Amino acid sequence: MDKEKRRSILWLICIFLLCASIPFRWFIKNEDVVYYLSISLRLAFFVYYFIYLKKEKLHQIKINRPHLRDFLFIPFLIVCCSNLIYVKITNCAMNDTIDKTAIIKDLFLYLLVGIGEELVFREVLLGELLKVKKPFIALLYSSLIFGAIHLLNISSLGSIVPCIVQSIYTFGGGLVFGLIYYQSGNVIYPIILHFLFDFVNDSLVTNMYTFDWDVWFFVVNIAVALIVLLYGGLLFILYEKRKRVEA
Repeated sequence: MDKEKRRSILWLICIFLLCASIPFRWFIKNEDVVYYLSISLRLAFFVYYFIYLKKEKLHQIKINRPHLRDFLFIPFLIVCCSNLIYVKITNCAMNDTIDKTAIIKDLFLYLLVGIGEELVFREVLLGELLKVKKPFIALLYSSLIFGAIHLLNISSLGSIVPCIVQSIYTFGGGLVFGLIYYQSGNVIYPIILHFLFDFVNDSLVTNMYTFDWDVWFFVVNIAVALIVLLYGGLLFILYEKRKRVEA
């Protein structure tokens, strides 16, 4: 990847982070105002994104036709239910009241989050890396960058420890989303999985149940993560072997 292309990708990531990470809560107390400002900036980024890709001649969105082997991605859906598995195993109490308005607002927000992050970090960053790096290296680099940028969420998470935890699991998530994108050539799949992961694990479960980050929370989530990563690793190995045979 030449210097000009690296500069273009870095600039796109910076603009995305600017639109996604401004800590409005530091100076605005009204949560509705914060929400709609966040939504507006993310929507504005999409307009900029498509104009910028064409201008800089970066990796354009390609959506391959569905293939039967795409059904192999279905087991990855378990990552969307890791917190739900935890609350069921530990018999966490359901909340007496469920904030349906908050769930609806989260649904729209997390949809924009999933689309934005996948377009930037899978479609553009990983798409460009795959042109110049071996697949495993491209997946690793893009996932490391994806995990690292989540350290900027300290403004919303409050302290560095949750940020580090989030960066670790987003690195793993980046590997999974990237693998799906690489093998399918279809950014729609990682967008769907990314959205479901955020919406189900965060909004739905936290609105429906009361639970803490105890030992079992980490045990269940780490177990699910290991299962998914092992399955993803097996898929990657089999896919690369098939490519070599076809070549």
